[in-house]
Amino acid sequence: AFLISNLFASRERHELLSRQATELRSATQRLEASLRNAAAMNTRLNQSEVRYKGLVDAQGDAIFRRDASSRLTYANEAFFKMFGIDPQRALGYPFAPELHPESRAPLFGSFAALEKSNRARYDQHVRTAIGWRWISWEDYAVRDKHGRLVEVQSVGRDITERKALEDALTEARDSAEAGSRAKSGFLATMSHEIRTPMNGVLGMGRLLLETDLKPEQRTYAEAITQSGEALLTLIADILDFSKIESGTLTLD
Repeated sequence: AFLISNLFASRERHELLSRQATELRSATQRLEASLRNAAAMNTRLNQSEVRYKGLVDAQGDAIFRRDASSRLTYANEAFFKMFGIDPQRALGYPFAPELHPESRAPLFGSFAALEKSNRARYDQHVRTAIGWRWISWEDYAVRDKHGRLVEVQSVGRDITERKALEDALTEARDSAEAGSRAKSGFLATMSHEIRTPMNGVLGMGRLLLETDLKPEQRTYAEAITQSGEALLTLIADILDFSKIESGTLTLD
């Protein structure tokens, strides 16, 4: 009976150990599967981060983030290249580009301005690694899950060539307007100057027609008067044209 009792006890321990071993293998398999899933997820996250970083760094625009103290928290390669600064010496420190002495643009959009509006745009004339350049900035508000503004992301694009073209177009427009004003002034002056002696010619022609003239002489005098009146009408039209250009014509 003692041997039978020990046999049953040994069998129960064996079955218990077998169940524990099975559970241990099952737990090990689940743990290994979890580790594989975690490794795969980590790999995907790393790949996604690499793709995101490559995408951001490949942008021609300068992209950076700053906190409420204007300290850099992130920047892409285009930003560091644009301003010629070392990433290791820039991240974690305040950043402010040097504005042109004649620039009236704000240094950067303030946090207070982005509290109500999540976006702000402005142009700056700043010193870069290749000299003074015009940069068009667009600021975006970065908020936490509670909606609090924690950072500002800025995207800057070099618009120096566009600014130069705009300045050239403005100069050409001003020059054209000045030329138009000069032409209108010349037409008005010329019309007045010609109309004065023309009135004298017409007056003398009418007086001449009131004298005793031979038929042939009267024909000549009438031709002079009619031609003068036609020329005076033309001069008046030219004067009206100059008034139209200058915006001083009064319509009846």
